[in-house]
Amino acid sequence: MFEFVPISQPSMSQHLKSLAESGLIESHKEGRNKRLAINDEKLEELTRFLQSLKIA
Repeated sequence: MFEFVPISQPSMSQHLKSLAESGLIESHKEGRNKRLAINDEKLEELTRFLQSLKIA
């Protein structure tokens, strides 16, 4: 992920932790690696909330 997002490893870890705590991403340990996946249900919930904030 670091090749796509130019931030430090500690910053990336903190952001991923926040996303996981909010339920937007899920992580699964596979050996020494972590597999990350977007929680589609939570993403849709967030999308609906943000759309409700739009001014018509």
